[in-house]
Amino acid sequence: MQRTWFERMQIIIGLLIMVALMFLMELVSH
Repeated sequence: MQRTWFERMQIIIGLLIMVALMFLMELVSH
């Protein structure tokens, strides 16, 4: 269970980082 939970956390963090980067890129473009 710990492995799956850790993997899920990593995936969620990765998605959050991707969204944050895209949001920053949009702010910079403007």
